[in-house]
Amino acid sequence: MKDKWSLKKALSRDKRVLRHIGGRFDEWFNPKTFPYKTKSRVLAEYCHYRFDDWFIASKVNWKEISRLLISDYSHYFDKWWTPSRFDWTNNSGTLCRVYPEKFDKWWTPKKFNYPNGIMELAEHCPEHFHDWWDVEKIKKLRDFDWFMDNLMTQCPNHFNDWWPVIKDELTPHHYEWDCLIEHHPQRFSEWWDADKFNWDDCLSELINSCSGDFDKWYDKEKVTILHTWRLARCCSSHFDKWWDSENYDWDYCEVLAQYCPMHFDKWWDPNKFDSQYIHILITKCSDKFKTWWPFVFEKVGFKYTNLLSDHCPKYFPDWYKSGIWEGYDAEGLQCLFEKNNSEFKDLWVSDAILTKLDREDGCG
Repeated sequence: MKDKWSLKKALSRDKRVLRHIGGRFDEWFNPKTFPYKTKSRVLAEYCHYRFDDWFIASKVNWKEISRLLISDYSHYFDKWWTPSRFDWTNNSGTLCRVYPEKFDKWWTPKKFNYPNGIMELAEHCPEHFHDWWDVEKIKKLRDFDWFMDNLMTQCPNHFNDWWPVIKDELTPHHYEWDCLIEHHPQRFSEWWDADKFNWDDCLSELINSCSGDFDKWYDKEKVTILHTWRLARCCSSHFDKWWDSENYDWDYCEVLAQYCPMHFDKWWDPNKFDSQYIHILITKCSDKFKTWWPFVFEKVGFKYTNLLSDHCPKYFPDWYKSGIWEGYDAEGLQCLFEKNNSEFKDLWVSDAILTKLDREDGCG
């Protein structure tokens, strides 16, 4: 027969014992003698299924077990929830994170610890914004700068409430300008301030997301050469306002071909365009074939026959030469020409026949 466990044994630090105290609960537990003040955590950790027997709101050490109650006793929430005793100081944020759907049950504005839980309120309970929004308490937050991020990203529908509160706090050193650009580009006219804007760190996002307000923010002195390729990609409709050949980052010449083909005559410079991006010229600027073809042929010869056939069919007589068949699959090339360049069949069919004969002779 097993020895009856004593309270002293149950509360020992022996992990082999702790694993079994729940199963022998009736042997050692007595609510009148149990040291709730110092050992409540043992009950919360190891006696889940005996919750109704050990939980006494007036006795448990709330500071010890509040977090455990939140994480491990959700199904008993209505039984243990006692706002007057709950450890709000350290667990306000955890409530928001774990029980956003129970907000109406636990929300107690006079008890809630804003410094501990305001981030989680914005992240997990934005639909209850008007319940927890308190300007006086929020402005006193030590981490107000961090909280601005949460407001911008998690509470976009309440812009009119929080913007008047934070607008005077933003400086040229804040990264929060990126949040405004990303999440509130439609409110640009309301938050834009050229003097306060963080031009050094947030200009890329501004160009990427606010091209529709180009005339309001563009400043030639602020946009360095390193960002000119972004202007080409995102602000092609304002090309004439920012273009300067001498101040463009030509390492990104392919961006011009891809996003500004309609302005080809203004930016084209064969001495600056990198030949490794000729395929983009062929696909995006085919209507300017006569201008760039001499440069292309000089650099790469017949390398892009497939692309030329697909994108520049009407210029077939200009780029087709008999030597173009060398190095290509003859049957594949013939099918391509029949598809895209059949009207010039008299130019290439003899080469196709000769190539086929040559290869047959070689096999023989």
